[in-house]
Amino acid sequence: MESVTIHWIVFYVFIGLSSVQLVRFAGPLAIGGQYTVEELYPSDESGRLNVAYRILAPTICCQLPVFIMAAICDAFSVPGPSLRYMPTLFYWLFLGVIKHARGKLRYRTLPFSFEAFMSLLLSVAFDHFVIDGYLGGQGLDVLDTSSIAFEFELALFGVVTFWILTFFKRYQIKFSRVYSNAAPSYVVPSDSVFGYSSIDTGEARLFSYEREYGDLLPQRFSSDLLLRSVFFAIMAIEDGNRPEFIRTIERMAAHFHLAKTTGIMQQTSDAPLSDMDSVKLAIPYIERMWDQFLVEFARSAEGAGGDALRIFKCYYTYDYCMLSRTIRNHFAPFYGDYCGTRLLNANRVFCDVLEFEERQRYGLLPKTVSATGSICATELGWLSGEYCYWADYNTVVSCLNENDGNGVKLVSKNDVNKTQITETTLRLKEQGVSVLEAKYVPGASATIVCIGDSSKISSTVGSDWMVVS
Repeated sequence: MESVTIHWIVFYVFIGLSSVQLVRFAGPLAIGGQYTVEELYPSDESGRLNVAYRILAPTICCQLPVFIMAAICDAFSVPGPSLRYMPTLFYWLFLGVIKHARGKLRYRTLPFSFEAFMSLLLSVAFDHFVIDGYLGGQGLDVLDTSSIAFEFELALFGVVTFWILTFFKRYQIKFSRVYSNAAPSYVVPSDSVFGYSSIDTGEARLFSYEREYGDLLPQRFSSDLLLRSVFFAIMAIEDGNRPEFIRTIERMAAHFHLAKTTGIMQQTSDAPLSDMDSVKLAIPYIERMWDQFLVEFARSAEGAGGDALRIFKCYYTYDYCMLSRTIRNHFAPFYGDYCGTRLLNANRVFCDVLEFEERQRYGLLPKTVSATGSICATELGWLSGEYCYWADYNTVVSCLNENDGNGVKLVSKNDVNKTQITETTLRLKEQGVSVLEAKYVPGASATIVCIGDSSKISSTVGSDWMVVS
């Protein structure tokens, strides 16, 4: 067990107490709301950034002076500080006393304890990987050879950035006090509060996404303009929710299995993900989301019929104007497949990204989009013809169907599943029968409409089906 002398304890107490005032004064007003270290936890989107700041800032304020003092002592070959995480410990003890005295810990002890634990964990990691590495002979090279050190540098950059913005904000407030009779407000206007209304969808930001990650996207994302817009809209939201320095913290926490998702696209992995790795994992995930959305659109009142969306064997086509209007209005619940809740208002972000992508094509938009993809492969396999479409939520129709009323209708006698329908339609087509329509109501019944020799149809379908016309 390391020992620590009284003068180092005094030094640690001074650093911890000073950090309480510094962190509070330098609270990041620029995040999107007033930072108050003793107040309630924010409930809006800025809350996560405030919590991240409350964890990071004391670690940096306490560890940097200790690092500098340890380096000075090492340079003069005198005993340096031990138990170097103690300033952070004192910081949280002092802050806990302040909160308790003001009644701010009531019913909020658990989140406060978690913040303190994470901050102490980061301090211990910095002490072990950086300070010990420096004192062990690596010198300043430790800042290049240690990934923890590099990530800590990025975290330092993020916090200092917040401080600069905060000091500028405080200067504006002080200036307004001098030249205005109105009492200054520390509350940022609601239209600038961090959230989906403040996600950066400017051209510079979107161009940077295209430049860094556009080449990773498969051909489908170039053919399907709406899918491409969906992808970059999700990227903009995730990047806005977790800026670069927050992702750095998450990667550090992932080393200790304290973060489940990492990278710009917030994907799940056993190991911490870089932004590039998370994009690669997100591509097939978002493709599956888009496939499901296309199916729901094709079966809905907005998309049913042969004009909105048609399904071919290896690709699909859709009316651009119809589907564009739909996804503009329904992107928010669609994004719920990615983030876990369908109540977030994210439509504006998608509209901004889509308008950017349309400008890239000079505003000359296609009437019909064709893109690779296999959707409703099972239902297409039931039918004859080159393509199919949904007539309503339960009925899929072949392009050969002319609605002339001459088809033979088969109705299942009992409840059937999709596999049984597939087997029945396959036998019919092997006998030269054209299957024009199939209606499947799960748990109830199924109906097949086909054209061909009536005797062959009756003998082929067997006893599970009855001919009604």
